[in-house]
Amino acid sequence: MHGAVRAYNAAIRRHDGTGGGPILDRDKFPLATTVERHAEEIWDEISPLVQMRGRLPEFADVSPRRGASAASTCTWRLFYLRFYGRPIIESLLVAPRTYEIVNNLRGVQSAIISIMEPRSDIPPHTGPTTAYVRGHLLLSPQPFDAGRVATLTVAGFTVELRSGSMVVFDDSLVHSAHNPAEIPRVALLLDIIRPLDTIYSVLNQMTLYLTGRLHPDCRRMRRSIGASVTTAFDLRERHSESGPVHEIR
Repeated sequence: MHGAVRAYNAAIRRHDGTGGGPILDRDKFPLATTVERHAEEIWDEISPLVQMRGRLPEFADVSPRRGASAASTCTWRLFYLRFYGRPIIESLLVAPRTYEIVNNLRGVQSAIISIMEPRSDIPPHTGPTTAYVRGHLLLSPQPFDAGRVATLTVAGFTVELRSGSMVVFDDSLVHSAHNPAEIPRVALLLDIIRPLDTIYSVLNQMTLYLTGRLHPDCRRMRRSIGASVTTAFDLRERHSESGPVHEIR
């Protein structure tokens, strides 16, 4: 299986339409500008969630196989709005506007609110596939001290993150994150289907579609993600036919 994955990843790289490099050309991803226009609106809705982030699962809880290496030295909490091409319907009750925004973006596989604790690092790790790239939109305010700006390092190339500005990078390369500030670093992560030559683009989208619906790990993670949101925010008693409940308790 690992050999097949490596061969698939190599084939995707040969037909890559991003232009290559660790930090990718934003002009290839028009949705970056679309999401940036909503950054303040998303932050206004998500910021109460940060205060109760202890309810959210850590990355290692959601993805045990990858979590040990990706979050071994920090508490990295996640709130999923979309996973492998399908909305996380439970999140609609917690963050309805953000849910609507991200689930109306074309080409987005997964959408996640990522919360890093103050003074912490996510150690070097790699994403599982070249099938998509990652957009990183910093939502939390900038610290006043310039020396405490959050950074992202991809394949040895480091960029400073700016609130309301999206960085698109190759998630399949070794990358890490650093938050030296005294406040949590909160970001919206988008897994965006990689632009490819036409025939490979169709093949890639079909592969992602089938993986999200049939692969045992994806099905298990989807159930785990939905259950974690339901438990964290006591949604069983709040769901009604009248529509979503906007208050976060």
